[in-house]
Amino acid sequence: MENRKNYFIEKFSCLLFYAFIISNFLPSNLRNIVAILLLVISIVYVFKEKIKFTTDSDALKLLKSYVYFFLIILLFAVYHNSSIQELDTYSRFILILPLFYLFSQVRINQKHFYITIIITSLIAGVTSLYLYIDRDVGIERIAGFTSVSISFGNMSMTIFLLALISLMQKNTNRMKILLIISMILSLLAWSLSLSKGSLIGLTISVVYLIFSKELTLSKKSFITVLILFVSFVYLSPAKQSLDRLYYDIANSSAHLSKIYKDKDISFSTKERVFLLLNAKEIIDDNFFTGIGFSNFKEHIAKKTELVNRQYGMAQHDHAHNDFIDVWVKAGAFTVLALIYFFFIHLRVLTKYRREKGDFFSLVAIVLLLSQIGFMMTQSQFAHHQPTLFFLLLLIVATSQVFLKSRT
Repeated sequence: MENRKNYFIEKFSCLLFYAFIISNFLPSNLRNIVAILLLVISIVYVFKEKIKFTTDSDALKLLKSYVYFFLIILLFAVYHNSSIQELDTYSRFILILPLFYLFSQVRINQKHFYITIIITSLIAGVTSLYLYIDRDVGIERIAGFTSVSISFGNMSMTIFLLALISLMQKNTNRMKILLIISMILSLLAWSLSLSKGSLIGLTISVVYLIFSKELTLSKKSFITVLILFVSFVYLSPAKQSLDRLYYDIANSSAHLSKIYKDKDISFSTKERVFLLLNAKEIIDDNFFTGIGFSNFKEHIAKKTELVNRQYGMAQHDHAHNDFIDVWVKAGAFTVLALIYFFFIHLRVLTKYRREKGDFFSLVAIVLLLSQIGFMMTQSQFAHHQPTLFFLLLLIVATSQVFLKSRT
C-alpha cells in the first residue's frame, strides 16, 4: 500500500510539472496553483520519506548558488530598508529548492516531456495568432497571457529551443514531424511578440549546440535551415521590430546621452538607452551597495521629470537588463553572485553532459544559456511569471541529471 501511495505521488508530481509548463500559455492563474501544489508535495514527500539532504559535492555547489544569491539580495535589501514585497521574485530561488529533492527521486519520462512541449507550442501558436487577429487598433505586440510581451516572446523562444533539442534526440518519424510543427508554432508566437532580445538567447544557445557538436548538421542542411529561419522572420511581424532597431542604429546622429530627444528613434531604443545611462551613473556612485530596490524607481521618476518628460519616456522600476538591474539595486557582490549562479551551473552540467550524455543536462544548459541572452534586454526578475518559469524548469531538469548519475 505504501509503495502504491508513493507511486501515485510520483506520477502526480510529473503530471503537475507538465501542467505547469502548459499552463503558462493559458488564460488562467493555474500555473501558480500548480507551482504551489508542487512545492507542498515536495516538502511533504521529503519529510515523509526522510530523504536526506544531498552530499554530492556537485549538487551541493548548484544548490548553494541559489542560497548565496538570495542571501546577498536579502542582505542588501535589509541594508536599504527595502520592503518584503520587493524581494518577492527573488524568493523563488529559495522556494523552489525542495523540488530538487522531490524530482531527484521522481523520473521524468522523456517522451512525455516531448509531448508536453508539442502541446505547449500548439497552445502558444494558436492563441497568439488569435490574439493578433482579434487585437484592438494600436496594439502591435502580443503578450499572450503574460504581463508583458517580452516575457511572452522569451518564453515562446524557450519552448522553441526545447523543441529543437528534443528533435535532436532519437525519435520516430511521427514524433519528428510533430516537433518540427512545434518549432514553427512556437516561433510564430515569438514573432508576434516582436521581442528582439529573444534572438540573443537563441543565438547563444545555437552557437553552443554547433560548437559542442550537439547539433550535427551538414553544411547543406545548416544553410537550408538558416535560409528558412531568415525567410520566416522576414515574412513575420518581427521584421517590423528588427527594421526599427536597424534604423535606430544606422540613423542616430545624436550623442548617446541625448538620444531620447531624437523624434525619429523608436521609443523602445530611447527607453533602454535612458535607463542604462542612469544605471551607469548610479553604479559609479554606489558601486558596492547599489541604490536600493524602490530607490531606483524613484531615481528614474525624478530624472524623467527633470530631463525628458516631454519626450514621452516611461518611469520604470527595472533597468531592462538583469545583471545591471541587480547591480544598480544591490551592488557589485550581488551581480557577482548571479554570474556565479550561471557559471557553476554551466560548469557542472557540461561536465555531466560529456560524461553521461543525459538529455536533461542539455535541457538545463540550453535554459541557462538562453536565459543569459534574455536577461540582456529584459529584467526577468522584475516579473514573477518568467522568473518562476525559468527556475522551476531549471531545478527539475537539474534534478534529473543527478537522478541519472546515481543509477
